[in-house]
Amino acid sequence: MLLGRSSYYYRSRRKEHVALKMRLRDLAMVRVRFGYLRLTVLLKREGWPVGKKLVYRLYRELGLQMRTKKRRSLSPGTGGIFD
Repeated sequence: MLLGRSSYYYRSRRKEHVALKMRLRDLAMVRVRFGYLRLTVLLKREGWPVGKKLVYRLYRELGLQMRTKKRRSLSPGTGGIFD
């Protein structure tokens, strides 16, 4: 299989976003219950030129995942509909 010349010489133009990653981590530590969408709104209000897809990618790279609460199971026979 031959590889095209344009593919062989392709160079990624992705930026590192170091300052944005630091700011995103700071906001996520202060606002623990905020997900990436609400953090996107906060970053836009501060003047960062970001979109939700970029913030989501950086959010996942930094290992920031909003913690979900485990649902408590009810014991059988306490306050159910069919009691």
